[in-house]
Amino acid sequence: MANTTGTLESVVLELGKLLTPLEQLLGPGMFGLLGVQLPAALSSDTAILTKLSDAGTKAGALAADITTLENAISGGDASTIIADALPLIAHIGELVAALAAVGNEIQTAASGLSAADQQVVADLAANMAVRTLEYMIVGFLNDTFPVLTNVFSVIGVIDMESSPDQAMDSPVTGGIIVPRRFYLDRIPTLFSHPDQFLQQVFQWGTPSFDGLAIYKRLQMLLEDIAIPAAIYQPTGQPASLEAYLFSLQTDTTQHPPGLTASITLPGQTTFDKAFPLSALWQATTHVAATYDAGLSVGLTPPFNLTFHPPTGNVSLTTTLGIQAQKSDGTNVMILGETGGSGLQAKSISLSAGVTANLGTSGGSVTPTVQFSVDGGLLHIDFSQGDGFIQKLLSGVKLDSDFSIQATWDPTNGLKFTGQAGVEVLIPLHIDLSVIVINGLYVSLGFTNTTPLQIGLAAEFTANLGPLVATVDQMGVNIGITFPPNGQGRLGMADIDFSFLPPKGVGLEVNTGIIVGGGYLYLNPDQGEYYGALELEFQDLFSLKAVGIINTKMPDGSNGFSLLIIITADFTPIQLGFGFTLNGVGGLLGLNRTMNVDVLRQGIKTNAIKSVLFPDNVIANIDKIISDLKQIFPVFEGHFIVGPMAELGWADIITLEIGILIEIPDPKIAILGVVKALLPTQDAPLLRIQVNFLGVIDFDNKYISFDASLYDSNLLVFTLTGDFAFRLSWGDNPYFLLSVGGFNPAFKDAPPDLQHMTRLGISLLNNSVVQLSVTCYFAVTSNTVQFGAKATLYAGCDAFNIYGYLGFDCLFQFDPFYFEVDIYAGLALRMGTSTIMGITVSGQLSGPTPWDIQGDASFTILFFTISVGFHETWGQSNQAGSKQKIDILGLLNQAIADNSNWKAILPSNNSQHVSLKTIAPGGQEMVVHPFGSLTFSQRIVPLDVDIVKFGNNIPQDANHFTITDQNPADQTVVAQEEFAPANFFNFTDDQKLSQPSFQNMDSGFTVTGTTGLLSADVITEEVDYKLTYLHKQTNTLVSAGIYIPSASWFPSNVKASAVSRSSLSYANNRVSVNAPDPVAVNNTQYAIAGTADLKQVAGTNLTGSYAEAMGMVSNLLVTQPSLTGQIQIVQDYELNPN
Repeated sequence: MANTTGTLESVVLELGKLLTPLEQLLGPGMFGLLGVQLPAALSSDTAILTKLSDAGTKAGALAADITTLENAISGGDASTIIADALPLIAHIGELVAALAAVGNEIQTAASGLSAADQQVVADLAANMAVRTLEYMIVGFLNDTFPVLTNVFSVIGVIDMESSPDQAMDSPVTGGIIVPRRFYLDRIPTLFSHPDQFLQQVFQWGTPSFDGLAIYKRLQMLLEDIAIPAAIYQPTGQPASLEAYLFSLQTDTTQHPPGLTASITLPGQTTFDKAFPLSALWQATTHVAATYDAGLSVGLTPPFNLTFHPPTGNVSLTTTLGIQAQKSDGTNVMILGETGGSGLQAKSISLSAGVTANLGTSGGSVTPTVQFSVDGGLLHIDFSQGDGFIQKLLSGVKLDSDFSIQATWDPTNGLKFTGQAGVEVLIPLHIDLSVIVINGLYVSLGFTNTTPLQIGLAAEFTANLGPLVATVDQMGVNIGITFPPNGQGRLGMADIDFSFLPPKGVGLEVNTGIIVGGGYLYLNPDQGEYYGALELEFQDLFSLKAVGIINTKMPDGSNGFSLLIIITADFTPIQLGFGFTLNGVGGLLGLNRTMNVDVLRQGIKTNAIKSVLFPDNVIANIDKIISDLKQIFPVFEGHFIVGPMAELGWADIITLEIGILIEIPDPKIAILGVVKALLPTQDAPLLRIQVNFLGVIDFDNKYISFDASLYDSNLLVFTLTGDFAFRLSWGDNPYFLLSVGGFNPAFKDAPPDLQHMTRLGISLLNNSVVQLSVTCYFAVTSNTVQFGAKATLYAGCDAFNIYGYLGFDCLFQFDPFYFEVDIYAGLALRMGTSTIMGITVSGQLSGPTPWDIQGDASFTILFFTISVGFHETWGQSNQAGSKQKIDILGLLNQAIADNSNWKAILPSNNSQHVSLKTIAPGGQEMVVHPFGSLTFSQRIVPLDVDIVKFGNNIPQDANHFTITDQNPADQTVVAQEEFAPANFFNFTDDQKLSQPSFQNMDSGFTVTGTTGLLSADVITEEVDYKLTYLHKQTNTLVSAGIYIPSASWFPSNVKASAVSRSSLSYANNRVSVNAPDPVAVNNTQYAIAGTADLKQVAGTNLTGSYAEAMGMVSNLLVTQPSLTGQIQIVQDYELNPN
């Protein structure tokens, strides 16, 4: 939507879109959707049906008005937008009037019914238009902002469509369902009397409060943001909600009942997460807490909040809020008219939270509410005034920048902070020969430190022969303050003049030999300066430079950060074999880091071109600087350096490449852009641009390579696709290679690869016909995946034909096996509603045996006929035909293999001595006294029952254990990464959804002697014989026995070689003021009951999902009655009660 679109036009357009579906909905079934089952005498009333048909016709007429207004908005002409919005506004009004007429007709027809039937339809008849609008608005919100809709539902402002027992408020009697409702009338009560609001909606504060209404809506909200939640209500006990790390329970010991929340994990927690609600809005959550295990929070009517830690203190700050901010940095329109005056802001946010500090002796709980408008702008356009105003203020613009923060808490009440001001630009265009004064800026504002500030600044251009300089807003600031003692320079007031540096300086050079220019932006208040320079030296070469300097760190402290990119393009230099060097460049970053995730996104959005040989740096300075600040954010102590080069071949292929190196945490990124124009640059039939990024991260132990097609086409057909490669050798090693994405059921892909663009070609792409073909290919550690899909869309007016054909394949070798999901469909539709269509889906596997299963369905209007099928043919590959492997023999070979034995020196110990170099080829292994000896093999996981060995089966045993035979040795278990699919029977869904590798037992480690204690320390008094050198005779003189004092000896020992050693206790002790160490526990799995999530008796935690599956299998063999009653969960999901 264009920036010229006003508030009214935007609201009307969205309202028209959400009302358009009423064309199909306005029929006899509409009353059921609104929660009322009409009496039989009314459901077939001709007059009511006629009014419904009239309203449906008016709803259908909105589509043409919406299309006209959208076209006008795309054109960007303000007068056209306003003119084309008026018919839509009028037709929406006619639709609302037609809905009201339906209600009036119902009221008229119901006059002859019984009093009971009249009561059923009375509310709907009086509010038919309002109820219909509520139904459509709630549906629109749920489709567009599902998380926000659930939040409103939890609060009690919205009712979602549900069965009667789930409703908060069901005033309609005789209804078949609880309808969608939007209770706008409740909002004033929510803010003025929240206790009355909660009592009305949830029965809070009454003896009948049971919490179920809150729990059900809160469960929907949590599950919508991917947090598991369940409601429990054992017989005779209060209801409770169990979710992730906390539980919520109705406290019936209080009168009236209250709520108790319990947090299950101890320690220090900081949680910040944003949940996108739409392209504009997002919900934010912040939690910072220090507490002990079992922290309990009690809430009793009306709003009495208490914390009950088991021991020690509790510190908690939690905030929930919503924020509106555009991703491209443009302003959010709050109120405004098309092409004219308006109120805008960079971001708007509203949050509410609680801050608590409690201990065993008491404490405080403080609720807070915050509202802020950042980067606000009030723009007044006098050109839209009457004739007198236009003539008087022709060309004058009034802009007011402001930022406002409002905070409320019970102690300080409502408090406003921020800054605001009004700025007026008066065009002058005064030509003084050498200098042209373009305009005068007059500003008036206030800040927290300066009650009144007046600014006078000029914008002027200086012509200095071949050099033209433009200075933006340079002048003087006049600050007026009011000293408390009244002793100012102007009596009660004090005035201060200060130089106002320019916001920007532009330069243009044209000497014939050198042509170009540059721009420098200055912002001393934020400590940011950036600029760009572009010069061309008489067809010899061109020089471009972009730089950013920050003198303030992100936290506001003083500091320094620099980022500069310099590139030079010149006449190609021949390198041989047709290759040419077309340009060179470099990047330097001081106190900057490299955001790989943003850079990876940049290969899809082409933001990578802001780094590699950027084009038109003067015209695109704002975009280039915005991209660079996101890709290379300020980070003290980190440095980036990188050379760049531009290569070519035969005038049809160009390669722009850069190698970026970040230190001190080693990270290398290779980024580039490859372009190919065939057969010639002037008339290419094939245009390919591949943006790529390769990263070697030594700190996180992974290598990645990503590539994307950008602005590529074959003839007139658009080409798309992503490529990705991942190799990790850290704690969770994995391997991935993908062209176009993964099988839809594959869950093991890293988060940044879960939305890869398919490799595809768009054969037709217009408003009438769309035809595209996409495909993908992927290789993981235990599967090969590929698939393809073709889609067709052909539409005219409201009708369209939609068809698709595709497959997804899982492929494995030795023995040869594959499984393919096939799907196809073709439908004649009105919008997205199927009039007539056929769909087929199935699964094919083989070849030993071949198996196909699935279903086919045929739909016509409201009827669907489905037929399932399942066929198997061919020879089955029986387990007896598989080869039996002597795993025990392989293990014996592994034990005898010296490469599986490792002598390891602990990293926290020094060797203390120099070691002799041992000649290679010896049969004995030398182990340092402080070290440890580890045996670890990768043949088979130990201490677990296996089912198969790769594609074969074990020969004699399926459970293996290796132990140290010396009982005096102290050993711990060693683990390696194994692929569980090689040892256990997994379904194809399990292969795709489980991690490719898991830690499992592989051997043992004989621990070193680092934990051994020395013999007891013997205390012995020592006398010292004192001898000194006589100054005159230069001879040694004995002074007898000397006994040092108790304080003298320890103080002198501190300077000894032992105390100053890097191995001494003094240099390695942990300060009492040091924070507690933080460690991340490895994932643990448990066997739990499906009914109560309690750990099954006699089972232990295990670090491997595969081992947990083995435990389940053993349990079901010994206790068949547990079938369907146990499950595998992660340890944090267990019920501790």
